[in-house]
Amino acid sequence: MRTRKVTIITLVGLTLTLILQIGGLFYAYRSNMEIMKLTVKKSFSIAFYETIDNLVNQLPYPDGTTVTYIPIKPYADLPADEQNLRGNEYLARILKTEYGVEFPIDELAVVLKKKLKQDHIDSEVVINKIDTKTHRTLASTNPAFNRSIGVLASEPFFIDRENDIAVQAVIVSPYILILKKVSLLYLFTFGLMTIVIYSIISQIKLIIRQQQTIKVQENSFYALAGNMAAPVSAIPAKMAQEQWQEIENESNTLLTMTEETLTAAREATQRNQGKKQRSSKALSILSLAGTFLLLIIWIVFLYSTGKEAFAHKINTYFEEAFLNEVSYHQFPHYMASKEKKVILNFPETGLTPFAQKQKEEAIRTKAPVTRVYVYHIYNSIDANYTLRSALKMLEAINSCSTPAPFSLHHMDSVFITYLQEAGITNPVCINILKYPTFETEESTRPRYTTGVPDLITRFIPLNNDSSKVVQAAISSPQLLILKPLWPLLLSLGLMFILIVGCVFYQVKITFLQRRLAQFQKDLTYAMMHDMKSPLNSILMGAHILGTGRINDNPVKKERYLRTMSDECEHLLTLSNRVILLTQIEEDKLQLHKENVDLEPLIDDLIEKFRLKAHKPVEFSKVFHRCQSVYADAFCLREILSNLIDNAIKYSHEEVKISIVCEEENSFIKIKVHDNGLGIPLKEQSKIFNKFERASANSRSKANGFGLGLNYVQQVMVAHNGRVRVESVENKFSEFTLFFPV
Repeated sequence: MRTRKVTIITLVGLTLTLILQIGGLFYAYRSNMEIMKLTVKKSFSIAFYETIDNLVNQLPYPDGTTVTYIPIKPYADLPADEQNLRGNEYLARILKTEYGVEFPIDELAVVLKKKLKQDHIDSEVVINKIDTKTHRTLASTNPAFNRSIGVLASEPFFIDRENDIAVQAVIVSPYILILKKVSLLYLFTFGLMTIVIYSIISQIKLIIRQQQTIKVQENSFYALAGNMAAPVSAIPAKMAQEQWQEIENESNTLLTMTEETLTAAREATQRNQGKKQRSSKALSILSLAGTFLLLIIWIVFLYSTGKEAFAHKINTYFEEAFLNEVSYHQFPHYMASKEKKVILNFPETGLTPFAQKQKEEAIRTKAPVTRVYVYHIYNSIDANYTLRSALKMLEAINSCSTPAPFSLHHMDSVFITYLQEAGITNPVCINILKYPTFETEESTRPRYTTGVPDLITRFIPLNNDSSKVVQAAISSPQLLILKPLWPLLLSLGLMFILIVGCVFYQVKITFLQRRLAQFQKDLTYAMMHDMKSPLNSILMGAHILGTGRINDNPVKKERYLRTMSDECEHLLTLSNRVILLTQIEEDKLQLHKENVDLEPLIDDLIEKFRLKAHKPVEFSKVFHRCQSVYADAFCLREILSNLIDNAIKYSHEEVKISIVCEEENSFIKIKVHDNGLGIPLKEQSKIFNKFERASANSRSKANGFGLGLNYVQQVMVAHNGRVRVESVENKFSEFTLFFPV
């Protein structure tokens, strides 16, 4: 695998991952900001109402006078929350106009900060009194604050609607809270990506260093082979003249050159192996495990974020359904009872301006209230006004000696309607429970058992001591929670595919690294065998023949001469191939093409290998409409010689070689077929690579440098032809040369 390709893929993967990270961060920020906005809205409204309550409770009422808030008739058609808001805004104006009480923005800021802290929003709070027409700040708890930078502003609540004066809450730097919430997750993600990328880059560096070392070794080998060609080609002539001392001296010189080249190769190999190696396997396992762990954490984070928003929606619907049950089912029963009429009359004198206005409004609207009293609504679970209003009515209902019954099924029907309007069709169960044991007293689905996958709402007390509560459960809403998240989950999936891809590329690089290390060793060994061993044989033969000890033994002398001649031929063949490959790589090869008669050439090669082979070889040849080929005669002889030599080396004890020459589809095809060991399918695509040696080498115990088939391929490419291999392991191998006609 090319390191450049890996590097590009890695960088692209990292870039896309970072983009997706930014997208995920934006989504997380937006989702959490929406939740924060809802929380701020709820908390600000409660703080605003409670501040008004406290002001009203602190007014100097005459003895025996108690004040309540009568709904203002123009707001009667508005929703309950809006009615409450307008009523409290009306109270704020009355406090100013009738009592001269300024709205205390400092007190509002303290109350709001306390409530936000309960919702884990611990940030600076600024309350501004503003002119809604001109947007001018009239007063502020922090006049030096610039609200235009990094703030979350609530909707304004009027304290004097006629004069367009309102109060508004500003949360300073809310994004810091959100970033704190997700920072650990993102740091973990970037940390994992850093480990993966660092590992890949380190391994790529090592591979590049190994490739450079191998290239140096390769060039050294080329140089050695080139320097060896001329001296080796001269040895046969010196052998004929029995110049043994000169042969020995020349062999020693060549052997020294070889030894120096091999020493440099071994040192380079040892340097690479001696460097501090990173545990690629450990890093790969760590990266993969971290990736899947991170995926789980991300899914949990996104799900929890979606669940929080979904739960807020469900609780709102549940509280509205509770208010509907109390307002439209229980309260009419309460109003129809006789007990409500047993109430004291309004005092005739001593009423404050506010109380007097409330009395007049009650008489004018014929409201069923005959006593004006002060009551500060306090709710221990800090709910919104919808729930607070329902609880206040329920308190009055429960004060009757025979309170109206709570209809669980009516509430269930209303709750389901709200959910269906929002597209939520999951099964619903509403239970009345005993507190604190949470033993079920009544249920809309008696046989339903609440499980872990279900979403449970907040409980709502049904009496003053909270010994009885109502609670709802939505069955398995996970798909509904995840539905809005699918674009981000898709992006997240793509991101993790990229990370896993990087990890697998890392594993692939590890294998490449090991392969290169083994290749480096094999290269050194091949140089040692193919250069040093023949030279040692020539040196030893020249030394023995030079002593004259075997002059009286012609058979032994002939054996030594033949060995020396064979080794010279081997070295010369190798040198010529290396020189030719060098010329091809440098684009300096000049072919001398001619019409080469195939039959005499093949016959000569058959005779040569019959004499040379150390095992029985059966040759067959077929010429079909083909007698010659237009090629370089030397190169053609060399590549055919190489194919026949391989067929003999990588074979069983009995060798059958078939050579077929034919013309087909504007090509001269020369096939060399054998019954040898064959080549595994997974190796067939690699055997033409330089210095590549197939597994048959180990099985046949044949030695070689791995240049032969690369040489064949390069020569065929130079002839504008090609070479093809077909092989079945342990059955046969067939190499076909295609020469253009």
